[in-house]
Amino acid sequence: MPESASLSSTEQAMAAAADCSASAVSWAAVFAGAFVTGLAPADAERQVTDIYGQAKTKATEAADAARKSGAYPAFYLFLSRLIGAFIACVAAAFGGSQRDAFHAGWKRG
Repeated sequence: MPESASLSSTEQAMAAAADCSASAVSWAAVFAGAFVTGLAPADAERQVTDIYGQAKTKATEAADAARKSGAYPAFYLFLSRLIGAFIACVAAAFGGSQRDAFHAGWKRG
């Protein structure tokens, strides 16, 4: 039985992304070392790995900040709609009781 058969689809996707990023890092290191900077392949790979790690950390921090900043407006929007629905119910009940009191003396028929 292959190893990937025991993994869920999410775990398989994460493993594939890790493999892809590792191969992308080595390709970038070879490219940067050979063509751009003239560094040795080991130094270039270390530098690319460091930069990749910093970029990943900054992206994670930015995503967390965006998630947190989006949570407060969503909560306040929910709360304002809940209060508005309550006020609408109370106003409808009050208006219905006024209508019934005004038309109580009329005959229907």
